[in-house]
Amino acid sequence: MTGTWTGRSTSWRAAAVTAVVATLVAVAAGTAAQPAHGALLACEGAESATYSPPLTNTPTPTRLTVATDYSTCVNALNLLERRTGTVSFSGNPVASCGDLLANGSGRRVVSWSTGGSSTFEYTYLSNTLPDGTLQVLQTGRIVAGEFSGSIAAGVVLLPGLQLGVCNGAGIDATDGVVTLRIVL
Repeated sequence: MTGTWTGRSTSWRAAAVTAVVATLVAVAAGTAAQPAHGALLACEGAESATYSPPLTNTPTPTRLTVATDYSTCVNALNLLERRTGTVSFSGNPVASCGDLLANGSGRRVVSWSTGGSSTFEYTYLSNTLPDGTLQVLQTGRIVAGEFSGSIAAGVVLLPGLQLGVCNGAGIDATDGVVTLRIVL
């Protein structure tokens, strides 16, 4: 594969958790008038995406496939409750490497191992950290399904962003770590 990003170290997960907690505190501070439900669902896992043809600096119709696996989720109200969650989607956007660094809004439907699902609508901010890691911060609410009405925040960390490959062969895949926090 050309231009692939990889990484699953625990130090990335720790950084992601720290970023999410800070984001949740900021989001919660802005919604102090709402009743606190007092629990936190904390998830972490991995995300991978493929792009065909590879992303370059030229916007091109691209087949995008994304798979997110929240392999560990813990409910703070019931530590015995363990669950996992998955998100899968694909599409055919006109895309380029510049889209990886964009800000905007999105929607993910998380399918839980318990049989339910949650629809997470969010805005996201993307930035590149000094070590080349692409960091995507997602903040919003669960708008349907389990945990509906709850505040949620996620972080996607894609280490090893090398924009130089966008001038040539392009980026055909990304792999990284993800976290999701839901304030119930």
